[in-house]
Amino acid sequence: MESITLVKVGGAELKEGPALEGLVGALVPMTRAGHVVVVHGGGTEIADLQKRLGIEPRFVEGLRVTDEDSLQVAEMVLSGLVNKPLTARLVTQGVRAIGLSGVDGGLLRA
Repeated sequence: MESITLVKVGGAELKEGPALEGLVGALVPMTRAGHVVVVHGGGTEIADLQKRLGIEPRFVEGLRVTDEDSLQVAEMVLSGLVNKPLTARLVTQGVRAIGLSGVDGGLLRA
């Protein structure tokens, strides 16, 4: 069986700059050694879009409270604004990357 490596990346590492370049530089060789699954954050981007849409981000004891409107914003941000640029960056480096949400095809259930 081929190996699968899971990499969790915080949203801050996905902002344009040295951290993103380092991340992509580390991921490219990993993809040559086996399958890589990247799970990423985007909390700052979610909060920024919430504020632009007039939705006040809420937290209880440090945990985000996600109502229906906030969930829609999170899906838009994580599946689009955060995921697609990372996927595109990997593709330009020769990686056969696919950007998916856990919702796609019922991939993840919780």
